[in-house]
Amino acid sequence: MSLQFLSDKESLPSQSHTAPIVSVSWISSSSSSQGVILSGDCKGKVKAFDAQSALSYRDLPNAHSNAVHCITTNATGSAALSNAIDGTIALWDLTPFVKDETANKDEAEAVEVEAVSTEPTLLPLPVEDASNLLLGTIDSLTAHSTPKEKLSEAWKTALHPSAPLFASVGAGAIVSLHSTSSSSFGETLDIATLPPSLEKQSDLFGLSLAFHPSGSLLAVGTNTGRVLLYALSSLDSAPHLIHVSTYSDHASPVRALSFLPSLLLVGSDDRTITIHDVKTILSPEQSSYLQPNAEGRIGATVASLTGHKGWVFDIAAPALSTDVFASVAADKSTKFWDLTSATKNTPVWNGGEAQMVRAFAFQPPTATGSQTGGAAVEAGQGMTSSMTRFVTASEDGKLRWYRGAGLG
Repeated sequence: MSLQFLSDKESLPSQSHTAPIVSVSWISSSSSSQGVILSGDCKGKVKAFDAQSALSYRDLPNAHSNAVHCITTNATGSAALSNAIDGTIALWDLTPFVKDETANKDEAEAVEVEAVSTEPTLLPLPVEDASNLLLGTIDSLTAHSTPKEKLSEAWKTALHPSAPLFASVGAGAIVSLHSTSSSSFGETLDIATLPPSLEKQSDLFGLSLAFHPSGSLLAVGTNTGRVLLYALSSLDSAPHLIHVSTYSDHASPVRALSFLPSLLLVGSDDRTITIHDVKTILSPEQSSYLQPNAEGRIGATVASLTGHKGWVFDIAAPALSTDVFASVAADKSTKFWDLTSATKNTPVWNGGEAQMVRAFAFQPPTATGSQTGGAAVEAGQGMTSSMTRFVTASEDGKLRWYRGAGLG
């Protein structure tokens, strides 16, 4: 496979972040437009950009006071969850952006024409009161601890693809599930049990989180290099996390996690990316080893990629891809990998920027017809994608768009 990506556009200097960007998410769209992009910076600012024009919307409410290093969305693009180093968590309503996309697209295109001679103005928010975009906020998860277990501050969070809940992890690598319902936002639904071999490890910390597109698996990356895999099951109509596997390929912290349909991608500070097969765990027969308090099996490694020369910060794949994914690292590079290639350890595309890129996101495919939701996205049904696009989040405060031939 031969790939080539071109730098398409970047955010305007006057509309970019004033601090390094550390998180970004490209919100899916139900229309033919390119959607909305949310980005978070080191000062706690969350900004929204129109993905078609690269123009920024007016200011969103201030929900955080420190680095927003985590933004995740659900499969339909109706909600986003942001999380900052200070432990604050915010749930955003994105439906007004989707409903307003046609009008915004027309206005953005008109502004682009006008931009030849004048500085474009910020796009108006699709609501009169910006605070209406916030569905809920949490200052600290410790207030939502159970009497038996004290939760730490949330270091990383992940919004479930379809269910009204999110996962959180921090000190001790203890994973917890919490409600996103408006009447009970943050309420603790379940707290996972660590495998016995890790229960007494005092310095354990959870650095990364990722849900499988189906929502049935949750991966946790730790500061010790271990990756813990949990299955999300339902006991008495309540969500429950059960540890099913451990991956111990890395001796350095794991900061990047992502899923392909049947694979788990792991990026570490040791500059390597490991690939793990989770197909058997996703099979209906998995219930045979979903036993409470079990040690869980040790996961096998399918491949190990060593092309980066710095910490691996982020990993993601185009939604329609089953074999191709990309990664960014502290070496300022963006690399695309093809797992079907005979020389899979050699990237099929290398890119880079002058400033470090800590996060990036692919454009989700556009849903067509009645195929919407997480299942459709995972299967690639009812989706269209003639072009592969992604956006990078740079330490210079700018977002940059890239485009290339479709991978679907």
